[in-house]
Amino acid sequence: AMARAYRQLFQMPLVGITGSVGKTTTKELLGLMLKGRLKSYTSPGNFNNEIGLPLSLLNMPLGTHVGVFEIGTQRPGELGPLANILGPSISVITTVTDAHLGHFASEEQLVNEKWALVDALPLAGGIVVLNADHTQLWSRATHQRFRVDFGIRRQAATFHASEIEDRGLDGVAFTLVCPQGRLRLHSKLLGLHNVYNVLAAAAVAAEMRVGLPAIQQAVEQMSPYPHRLQWRRCKLGVLVDDSYNASPSAVKAALETIAKIESHHKVFVFGDMLEQGQNTLAVHQEAARWITDAKVQTVFTVGNLAAETGRTLQRQLGWSSARVKSANTLDELEAHLRHTLTANDHLILVKGSRALALERLVDHLE
Repeated sequence: AMARAYRQLFQMPLVGITGSVGKTTTKELLGLMLKGRLKSYTSPGNFNNEIGLPLSLLNMPLGTHVGVFEIGTQRPGELGPLANILGPSISVITTVTDAHLGHFASEEQLVNEKWALVDALPLAGGIVVLNADHTQLWSRATHQRFRVDFGIRRQAATFHASEIEDRGLDGVAFTLVCPQGRLRLHSKLLGLHNVYNVLAAAAVAAEMRVGLPAIQQAVEQMSPYPHRLQWRRCKLGVLVDDSYNASPSAVKAALETIAKIESHHKVFVFGDMLEQGQNTLAVHQEAARWITDAKVQTVFTVGNLAAETGRTLQRQLGWSSARVKSANTLDELEAHLRHTLTANDHLILVKGSRALALERLVDHLE
């Protein structure tokens, strides 16, 4: 109630960002693009739930010219009330994937939940910015009068990427094609999925009359957000920390990212993917194929669900027990790592749901 009342003091544009993945990265990118050009405010960290969003709003200084916020959801009916508190003038949907499907009957129901941010737009002048490569989002947006879309596969999207070049640990380069012109960009963010985040942020920035040079500068400045495909060197080689959270699509994207990085010995430290409902067993078994496709040599798992991935690697794909080590606790997992990894030429990807606190292991590995 306090946040709703405080919101009424502001008449300037507010940007709301939601989606299954990419919310924080898109928000931080947009914040960089706006910085120094408008008196902007960006919500801190991942303050995006029923506590974090009101706190973020109440911390927005008077005199702000534009505010950028992210909104998350875990269960049906959560996003709508938050969207109504925010009262956005621009609503961004990065994409909708299989995150939190344990609480939703289908991906369509999850799309409906995210669409509440669009429904919260004013009847006149509100702008929706969405992923044109997502079939359900694209079909639902056809009736939107003020729509800006972005994509990679759909070349007719208002903001789209072409000539994409994956540079491994050096990030990704691509050509941004938009109404303002063409621009070659190089981002330090790892993985093809981050191209979508750059496109989404650029689309909103352009609506705010930010020029292409400023967009380029922000993209080149942006470093990976903590625990989101953030890499650093350690005594064992290269550590890729993607420990913030895990859904099937996010795990697959992370593995596809390291598949393109040259390394002598690839290691995957894998924790349970939670909130997957009736798909839980199937997606953990399917993860074995993603691991094999990424040319991973050794897998360490923690948790009962990730252990099923290890068993699938052994029983169905013929992996030896020397290549798969399973643990019940972080301490046991760390002991396996210390005993098994002795060289300094490893590429180690760490990925698991937030509840497993794998960032503690990352700190120890550093």
